[in-house]
Amino acid sequence: MFSINDVRLMGYVGTVDSVAPLKFQLATTRTWRERDSGDVKSETEWHRITVWRPPAPLLQRLVKGARVYLEGRLHYSKFEAGGQKRTGTEIIAPANRVEVLAAPPDPEPGPPPDQTWNARPPKDAEDGYA
Repeated sequence: MFSINDVRLMGYVGTVDSVAPLKFQLATTRTWRERDSGDVKSETEWHRITVWRPPAPLLQRLVKGARVYLEGRLHYSKFEAGGQKRTGTEIIAPANRVEVLAAPPDPEPGPPPDQTWNARPPKDAEDGYA
C-alpha cells in the first residue's frame, strides 16, 4: 500500500539549537482578514526541524532570521519528562532538501550601541550647498 508523509515549509529561522545533528526552530506565519470586522489577523507557528549530516555551507548560512524553504517528513516521538509522558513532533529534512533563500536583513546602520553618534550638520549656503 502506498502512503505519503510529506511536509513543505517556508519561513524564518528562530534559533539554532545544535549542529550535529542540526536542530533549529522555523517560524511560519499565516495572515487572514476577519470577515465581519475586516481586521487583519495573523498567527505564527513554530516547527522543530532536524537535519542529519548537514553540509558545512548550510551550517554557515543557517542563522537566526534567515528565510528557509525545506521539504521533509513528520516524525512523532514519545518520551518522559519530569515523570510525565509527553509527545513531540518534528520535521526530519534531508540536507539536500533544505535551502536558505535569503540571509537575515542587516541591522540598520548606525553607531555601536555603546557609543554616542554625533550627526554632521548639513552644509549651509556659504559652503556652496543649499
